[in-house]
Amino acid sequence: MFARHRASTIVAVVTLGCGIGANTTIFSLVNTLVLHALPYPNADRLVHVETTYGESSTTGEGVSLPDINDIQARNHVFESIAFFVRGTGVTLTGVGAAARLSDVDISPGLFKVLKVNPILGRTLSAEEASIGMGRVVLLSYGFWRQYLGSDRSMVGKAISLDNQPYTIVGVMPQGFAFPDQFVDVWIPASGVSTSRNVRDKVAIARLKPGVKLREAQTELNMIAKRLTQDYPEDEGLGFTAVSLQGETAGPVKAALMILLGAVGCVLLIACVNVAILLLTWSARRQREIAVRAALGAGRRRLIRQLLTEALVLTFVGGCLGLIVTLLAIPVIPAVAATRILRLNYVRVDGWVFAFTFVISLLTGVVFGIIPAIRASKPDLIANLKEGNMTSQVGFGLTPHRRAQSVLMSCQVALAMILLIGAGLVARSFSRLMSVRLGFDPHHLLVVRLSETTLMPLGNQAMMLFYQRALAEVNALPDVESAALVTASPVEGRWVMTSVYLEGRTYSTPWGAPTIHYQDISPGYFATMRIPILAGRAFTEEDRYGSPRVAIVNETMARRFWPDGNAVGKRIDVGGGGQWCEIVAVAHDARDISLDREPGPEVYRPYLQRRWLESALVVRTTIQPKRLGDAVVSRIWSVDKDERVLSVMTMEDVISKSVVGPRFHAALLGLFALLALFLAVVGVYGVASYSVSRRTREIGIRVALGARPRDVLMLVVGQQFAFTITGVVIGLGGAFALTRTISSLLYAVSPTDPGTFVGAAALLSFSTLVASYIPARRATRVDPSVTLRYE
Repeated sequence: MFARHRASTIVAVVTLGCGIGANTTIFSLVNTLVLHALPYPNADRLVHVETTYGESSTTGEGVSLPDINDIQARNHVFESIAFFVRGTGVTLTGVGAAARLSDVDISPGLFKVLKVNPILGRTLSAEEASIGMGRVVLLSYGFWRQYLGSDRSMVGKAISLDNQPYTIVGVMPQGFAFPDQFVDVWIPASGVSTSRNVRDKVAIARLKPGVKLREAQTELNMIAKRLTQDYPEDEGLGFTAVSLQGETAGPVKAALMILLGAVGCVLLIACVNVAILLLTWSARRQREIAVRAALGAGRRRLIRQLLTEALVLTFVGGCLGLIVTLLAIPVIPAVAATRILRLNYVRVDGWVFAFTFVISLLTGVVFGIIPAIRASKPDLIANLKEGNMTSQVGFGLTPHRRAQSVLMSCQVALAMILLIGAGLVARSFSRLMSVRLGFDPHHLLVVRLSETTLMPLGNQAMMLFYQRALAEVNALPDVESAALVTASPVEGRWVMTSVYLEGRTYSTPWGAPTIHYQDISPGYFATMRIPILAGRAFTEEDRYGSPRVAIVNETMARRFWPDGNAVGKRIDVGGGGQWCEIVAVAHDARDISLDREPGPEVYRPYLQRRWLESALVVRTTIQPKRLGDAVVSRIWSVDKDERVLSVMTMEDVISKSVVGPRFHAALLGLFALLALFLAVVGVYGVASYSVSRRTREIGIRVALGARPRDVLMLVVGQQFAFTITGVVIGLGGAFALTRTISSLLYAVSPTDPGTFVGAAALLSFSTLVASYIPARRATRVDPSVTLRYE
């Protein structure tokens, strides 16, 4: 039977393969990232400890080293506790070409908490976390294989990181990734700040056997209460314990579930297509089925025969879908381009095989049973008459055509829902990319720097380096201007602190408002082309020893001084008792991310501050990429050991910052186009089958005087009526379901009228064209040929 319908069989298998493959691929992500535990022994006992402020606090921050020591000493619920701090990157030299590596600074007990051991060597000792005890490093399996050729003898030998020798003490197992799959090396966190106010460490703890998360939270609350009694300046401070499994799955769970729903719609549409195909086959095989029944085949035997054929078809499609999944999984980490923990752990395991088997079985049974039941009741007398199946006369719907039309309406409704969802996400992404940045991103180069080697020599040496580096870069012939800033715009990195306004009192130390702040060099606003609305920009005179000054953005001026007149007011940034006079109000700029509205922000002169990491923004007169090497060379001419983390154009920085929304829009758009294509194919198939079955009827109509336009309207009108029914149902379904994707939307309502109307128009037009092609063929029917046998 498949051999006689070779083309239709191939279309059905490919359609099912795409639908099942898409579902299996997304399920494999859900299976690894959401459903299964982290790949550590007793992973359900791992928690992340965060700092909170006040009872209404909903977001946690890092913890300080004294906090960790206090929790370790006073708790009765944790088996062990450790911490890590994300590094800023290290440069590997001496092993081929220099390479930039991703590093993490860890406390020695981290691997004890995770209960993971290296495959070679050992983990870190407590002494190695102390300053002056030598430099050691643990390698990831990928780094060991790529750069050291899997040489087991390298353990105990040294490699050069940032021009400093580090002794290799161990190699972690293949596939181990913490805190994400991008980490190359783990280094002891020696020399970290011991200040109670520096809460920059990520604490990971392991619960004792039998201890529940709520019990740990109760004990943390008691510890926090005792600490606030011992340290009154920490009033309002608290700790919260969050399941590491839940926290890991949280950022991606909603998006993955939405994608799973989208591919589910694609699979349903593909299944409806196959059901329509099976109905068509069963209609064409009525004579064969009647002969089988006449020869003694019972109804159950006929249903079993037809259902077996459907199951064979879907299982072949399932095998093709599994191949699609195996090809897609290795590509996903590169396409996603985001730091998703355990993304490299995604595999086709037993659960994925079981999912593919079940979904193939359900597809075959659910969408094969209707055609099988309908075909198992043949009219023996009518179907065994000579020539009965040649054609069909009559405008009314036969049971087969009625079932096909109902399935076609369902298919269109599902495609309508998916098209609207993809349209909303695409429109959201378009709105995101068109937001007003508050600065000019064109002809702008961003060079990220980190911990200068001059830092141990003191603040004066650091400031001298920055001044000389700026002068060297500004001296380049194609540079219009250059400036320094703490964090380059829209990269998602920011620094928050409390701000105290002169003349106002606060009930608690944490009662002061929290703002975002940046330390910048003179010329920053001119380089970024951020307008100064009132007052003056910073100058070289704003340095140590001169009166402290600050610039606030427009939002901060309006929020704290309703008349917007902030110039001349005084603020204390951070609560250190060092008052700054506001000398200007600058236009709002999206410094943090495109989807985050500008909040209150303070700019301070870098010559009156000191920081460990900064970015150099360079306004060029030519394409910025052409100046990247020259800018880095000028920086290294001042200090050859300066760490350059990255060199990117501002357009590339912006593009990188929206990789998540772009990925969601592209994937949903792909699924929506696939759904549209399948819906169009389904409409075309039903219309084409209808025309072929009604050839004799159409010939009679033409012989009696029907014009081509009448025949065209007859065929198209009937198909379009069912299409419109599906569109209306789909609009109602989308109105009810699109609220579930609100987390993926920016500045777009889940019930946006323009998107609903546009999707309905696109789908209606596409299906109209699909039914027009067979209808056009019907207008060319020659009555003398179709009625000749009469």
